[in-house]
Amino acid sequence: MRGQEILSGAQRIHDPELLKKRMLETVPPVDPATMADYVNAFEWGAPPHAGAGLGRCLLNQHKHLSLIVWRQAWTELSNSS
Repeated sequence: MRGQEILSGAQRIHDPELLKKRMLETVPPVDPATMADYVNAFEWGAPPHAGAGLGRCLLNQHKHLSLIVWRQAWTELSNSS
């Protein structure tokens, strides 16, 4: 909204082999055995999924920034006359 982020989203890695590979590539690496239940869900056929979140804090931040910009513009207009 007006150049401000108000929504964030992500898509999960749903390929179990790619998921295990990426776990080992992270710093520090994650042992896939510690996430076996999560990985198994995709091996057993969990569908690809994604999600998005509309953040209240992001909306409040946008409202606050808009107010600052409006106040600055109003002050400049008032001082120019």
